[in-house]
Amino acid sequence: MEEIYDKFFPSPVPTSIENHKIFYISRFDPTTSKVVAVRHIKVLTTFDTMDTAWVQLNAVRLDDPKVVAAYATRRNLLSHPDFQWVAHEYPHSRQILSVLRAMAAKRGDHAPKFKFGVQVPTGPCNPLELDRRNKDTLWRESMDKELKQINDYKTFIILEPHEPLPPGYKRIPYHMVFDVKFDQRRKSRLVAGGNHTDNPKEDIYSGVVGMETIRLAFTLAAMNGLSCCAADVGNAFLYGETKEKVYIIAGPEFGEHAGKRMLIDKGLYGLKTSAAHFHEHLSAKLRNLGFTPSRADSDLWMRPKDDHYEYVATYVDDLLVWSKDCDAIINDIKSDYILKGVGAPDYYLGGNVNVLDDAWNRKGCYTALSAETYIENIVKKLQEMSGRPKFPEVGAPMAEDYHPESDTSRLLDPVEASMYRTFIGSGN
Repeated sequence: MEEIYDKFFPSPVPTSIENHKIFYISRFDPTTSKVVAVRHIKVLTTFDTMDTAWVQLNAVRLDDPKVVAAYATRRNLLSHPDFQWVAHEYPHSRQILSVLRAMAAKRGDHAPKFKFGVQVPTGPCNPLELDRRNKDTLWRESMDKELKQINDYKTFIILEPHEPLPPGYKRIPYHMVFDVKFDQRRKSRLVAGGNHTDNPKEDIYSGVVGMETIRLAFTLAAMNGLSCCAADVGNAFLYGETKEKVYIIAGPEFGEHAGKRMLIDKGLYGLKTSAAHFHEHLSAKLRNLGFTPSRADSDLWMRPKDDHYEYVATYVDDLLVWSKDCDAIINDIKSDYILKGVGAPDYYLGGNVNVLDDAWNRKGCYTALSAETYIENIVKKLQEMSGRPKFPEVGAPMAEDYHPESDTSRLLDPVEASMYRTFIGSGN
C-alpha cells in the first residue's frame, strides 16, 4: 500500500498528517563507485477512507499541499528545510488552518449532508441514529424494503460453506447508500463496490432522455391530441443478468445467510455494466412493441399509429408515454416489468407537469413545466432547518453594496457549511 501511495492517490484523499520521520536509503552511485545515503522524509497520513499510511512528503504535497501546510503550521516547522516552501506559497501562515477548515467544509468532510431539508445518513449506523433522533422509523423501513426487494428478485446465488467458489470470481465490498425524494420519501439502495472490478470492454451507459426532447414531445403530443402517462420501473437494474464474476460476503442485514458467500447474479446497483444491461433489456422490449429510437434523441422512442406517431421517453428507469391509448402501451410494458406510479405525470425530472386550461389553449399553450411542488416542499424544510417560521421577502439575493472580499466574519463550521450549501443549492 505504501508504494502505491508514494506514487499517486487514485481514490483516497489525504485529509491530515499526524507525524513525520526522516530516514536514509543507501544507493550505489555509479559515477563515483560509492554507496551514498539518500535522505527522505515521510509523513503519517490519514485519508478520507480513514486509512493511515507512511507516505512520501512530496507525494502528499503534490496531491494536496494545504494538508502539508496545515501540519507544518501546527508543528512550527516553517523553518524546517523540508517545509520552507510553505512560507513562500502561503505567506500568511496564520491563515492556513482557517483556509484548510474552509476547504474541508467545502468538500463536506465529516459534515452532515442535507437534501430537501432532511439530513441524509452517511454511514451504516447513522440511519438508525437519525430514526431515534427523529422519533420515527423511516430509514429503517426503507432499508428493510430494499433488502426484501433484492431477495424477491433472487439477486444472489448463495453458496453454502461446503460449496466451492466458481473459478474467476472476485470478492468485492458492498454498502448502503441513502437518498431523499422530493416528496420526503426516504430511499435506501444496496450498492455493490463496482469500483473494485476491472473496466469492462462493453458499454456501461443507460438511457437518459434530454429535457429539450421532453418539451418537444409534449409539443408534438399537443399537436396530435395525444395523452401522456408516466411510470417508473421498480428495481430496474435487477431485470438484467450480470456477466461480471463477483461475489460478496453477506453481512448481518442478510439474517440467516450472514457470513456466506453470495454470487451476484443480477444487475445490482454499483456494478459497472448494470445500467447498460437494463438499457439493453428495455430497448429489446420497446423494439418488440414496434418502437424505434428517434434520430434526434435515441432515448425518445417512436412508432407510427394511423396518422400520427406514439412516443416513449426513457430516463434510466423513468418512462413517459404519449399516445391516444396510453393504457395499451403501459399494459404491454407491464407484461415484463413491475411499474410504479402509473398515471398522468404530475412531476417529472424535477418539475411539475401542468395541463393548462382553455384560456391558455386558445393561445396555443397546452402543457407547462414548473417547480411548484419542489418550491413548496423545500421552503417548508428549510424553514424548519433554519428555525424561522417565515423567510423575509427580498428583491435580490444579495445587497448591492455587499463586498464578500472584505467580510471578516467567522468561517462556518462543517455543519453550518453543509446547511449553507443546502440553501444555495436548493435555490439554484
